[in-house]
Amino acid sequence: MEFADKPWDDSVPMFPKRDAVEKYLRKYSKGVNVEYGTEVVRVHHRSPRQPTEWKLITRRVKSGKETTRYFEFIVVATGAFDRPFVPRYKGMRTWLKAHPNSMSHSNTYRDAGDFQGKRVVVVGNSASGWDLSAQLASTAKKVWVASTRSVPRSHRKAIAVKEIERLVPEERRIEFEGGTVAERVDHIIFCTGYLYSSTFLKKNGKTSEPLFPEGFLVDDLYEHIFWTGRATLAFVGIPKESPTWLVSQAQSAIVARAFSRRIGYLPILTDMAGWVKDERSKWNKKRKRGEAGKTSFHSLRYPACKDYIDGLERWCLAQDERAREGAPEGNKPFRWSDRLDWVMRNRREIREAFEKRKSDGQIYPTPESLGLSPNC
Repeated sequence: MEFADKPWDDSVPMFPKRDAVEKYLRKYSKGVNVEYGTEVVRVHHRSPRQPTEWKLITRRVKSGKETTRYFEFIVVATGAFDRPFVPRYKGMRTWLKAHPNSMSHSNTYRDAGDFQGKRVVVVGNSASGWDLSAQLASTAKKVWVASTRSVPRSHRKAIAVKEIERLVPEERRIEFEGGTVAERVDHIIFCTGYLYSSTFLKKNGKTSEPLFPEGFLVDDLYEHIFWTGRATLAFVGIPKESPTWLVSQAQSAIVARAFSRRIGYLPILTDMAGWVKDERSKWNKKRKRGEAGKTSFHSLRYPACKDYIDGLERWCLAQDERAREGAPEGNKPFRWSDRLDWVMRNRREIREAFEKRKSDGQIYPTPESLGLSPNC
């Protein structure tokens, strides 16, 4: 979790807390005109004949004052964590009525101490589920992790179970596929990801209908970036299950080149739409074979993220070579490294080593500080 051109200080641990991340981002954005405390009310496309073809309406959170502005380009950088997704299970509605404060999503999780002595079911074992189950192991009385993935041995008290079959609220019991049962459950934490939600983007100025419906994918994005309807709209940070900041930085490099006209090339809209069609076809075939899920269209799990970033770098460098004479040189695109390969292959082992030793008073800013390295 860092930008390639701004390494973390050695005074910050490898897995920083929220306040350290906020401080880092504020430092990184110094000199950028950021409007904090501002909500985007709506954005819609006007007409390609207008020099500023996008209309943006914003609202100040405190005063409620609305402002209308017009832009030639729009970049949506809200990322992949828009609206928490919670799956539905048999007995869930009755459970919520009987125990209204016993369910939460990982986006509201703050501290393992809140679950001291409790019996907790964690649903999902990707990044957030893995992290939470590790933290809860030191405070909760018992932890079940419902997932198709294995639970590391270092997660003390964490019991791996299969998918939830049903909830029995009268007995605070949860039944899982395969016959396993969790008794006297105090709390359920859903680490089940997010829906993409950019409902502020409207189809036109006369409707409230969103340009992109809320769901598990943002359709019609060439290379997960440029809208095939009008390439003056771009998204940054859509890919998930990847090093988010590095992917976003790589995407930003090509968007900056395109929108500043330092490059004179983007595929024509029909070619971009063709790329989307091909990618959806590949994804649908994987789903039929059971190799992909309904939430995975924008997933770039390693090594796919490496290939994606390398592809964006090649695109940037090729366009830099074709740049118009006298055009200013842009920031160099991010380049993947052998060390990052090693980190991605061993990221869970690195996290386990960090969790074991983080309480001994040391900072541990790098894997090397834990005694781990590519040469081990």
